[in-house]
Parts: sequence; structure tokens; C-alpha cells
Amino acid sequence: MGNNLRAITVDNLCHKIVEEELESAKKRIFIKIKGLFKDGNQNSSTINMKLQFKNGISQVILTGEEIKGQGKNPLELVLVDESTGNMVDVGPGSSATVEILLLKGESNASEGDNWSVEQFNEIIVRETEQKKPLLAGKQRIKLQNGIGFLENINFRHHATKMRPSVFKLGARVVNTFDRVRVKEAKTESFIVKDFRNKYYTKHETPSLSDEVFRLKNIRKGGRIEKRLQDHKICTVENFLIQRLIDPEGLKTILNLGEKKWKLTVANALACPTDKRMSYYTNEQKTMGVVFDLAGQILGLYMERQYIPTNMLSKKHKAYFR
Repeated sequence: MGNNLRAITVDNLCHKIVEEELESAKKRIFIKIKGLFKDGNQNSSTINMKLQFKNGISQVILTGEEIKGQGKNPLELVLVDESTGNMVDVGPGSSATVEILLLKGESNASEGDNWSVEQFNEIIVRETEQKKPLLAGKQRIKLQNGIGFLENINFRHHATKMRPSVFKLGARVVNTFDRVRVKEAKTESFIVKDFRNKYYTKHETPSLSDEVFRLKNIRKGGRIEKRLQDHKICTVENFLIQRLIDPEGLKTILNLGEKKWKLTVANALACPTDKRMSYYTNEQKTMGVVFDLAGQILGLYMERQYIPTNMLSKKHKAYFR
């Protein structure tokens, strides 16, 4: 009985000590917070945070297409403590609402990461009654644990009519917090281009199925493309086959100078030609030459037998000359 009483007394004493320590800790935290927000010391009582784009934005953005970061990843926005550089994932600011703004891209680069609210506001691209907004889609996001992602936001097609069509995206917190300053965020500058450029762009290495205008020196809808189409040369594959059959005729159709002709042909020859082959016979049809689409001779076909070039006799190799 005596042992049980002592155990209960010790247990109650431990609980009392823990409660007193907790209460003391709460008081210390309260006094610290009260001192942080105490009136009369504006500089020391202000908590400085900032929004920050965690990944870079694409350098070229097409109208109508969702704005993405580099590598086609969504743009990520985070809330950061300016004094420590650590991400803020708790507190009122970590769940703030953020608006996405369009900024002039040719703003002062020397300001670096230092700007005032006024300087930020000066470079916002303002909407007018005569013009529709340049941005469309979801322009407000809510942070979750200090993180937000830009989704379903794009440039309207008339954005390319702005001169210059160089912009930045900006982000600023909509909410206001007592004694807390949340600095705005900016992306790097980028160029906005008409979405149709995607369909006109040349391919450094074309494919056989590419339309012929993808080749260098052939403009989409231009005279050269029209002449080629009139001769049923509509794809890069058609172009290569025509070069095998009648290179001089193809050269006449293009009507390019020697330098441009060689550049266009070289561009077509850079195309991966897989394992497709062409076969041409003599008039008697007793012998045929097998080419790949790049014009490389692969071998001879004679007497119902295919002989690759590395197995041909000197006599048969002379046939190629």
C-alpha cells in the first residue's frame, strides 16, 4: 500500500513538472512573438519573405500553347525566407493566393534581385479597353505548404503583335499579412512567337515523311514548293528519289544557285534513310543497280542474285562508272 502511494505521488509530480515546463515554454514563445511584432521598431519587426520561380522558363513560347518551364516541365513557384533562403512551408504565407502577371521583358537588368514595389508595378503590362488581355487561363494559384504550380495559362494569339514581343512573368501575393513583406518574383525574359511558326520551322535533320518545305531554302507556300508539288515532289523522300532518277531535272525545278542547291541537297541527305532501297535496270533488264535513298550504291542484281558492293569483282565494279 505504501509503495503504491509513493508511485502515484511520483507520477503526479512528473505530470506537474511537465505541465509547468510546457506552460513556461509557451510563455517564452509568446513573449518572443510579441517582441517581434512590437510597435516602434519597424525594421526589426518586419518578416521578409519572397516568391521565387524554382525552375527556368522556356526561352521561346508559342501563342495558344501552355506556358511551361525548361524541359517542358510546369513552372514551380515557392515561398522563401529572405534571411535564410529556406522554403517557408508553414504559417499564413504558405497558403497564400498568388496572381500571375505579365511584365515588360526589357526592364532594367542591372537591378538584379533588388527592386521596390513601385519599380515592379512600373513594368507590369497593363490591359486597355481597346485590347483583349494578352494572357489567358488560370492566372491565380493557391500555394500549398509554400509551393504552387502554374497550369493552364497561355498567351492569346494577338500577343505577337506587341512590339517588342519580349516579356517576363511576374508573381505577387494577393493576401496581406501584418508585419510581413512578401517580395514579388520574376522569370527570365522570353520571346513570344506565333503558334504557326511551329508548323513552318525547318528541321535540322529532316525525316523522310517531312513535307519538302522543311528543307533549307524551300519556303512553305513559296514558288519553289509549288513547282516541286507540280512534279509530285511533296516530301523529303520524294525529293531524294527524284535526285536519284534525274538530279539535273530536280536542279532545274528548284532553280537555285549552286551554293544553295548543294546546301538543300546536303540537308536532305542528312535524313535517316532506314533500309529502303531503289532498283534500276539496264535496257535489257539483265542487270540492275541497287541504291539507298541517299544515292549510295549498295550492290548489283544480276542473274536473279543480289551481290553487295564488297563482293563484286573489278569487272562488275567498272559497271558503276
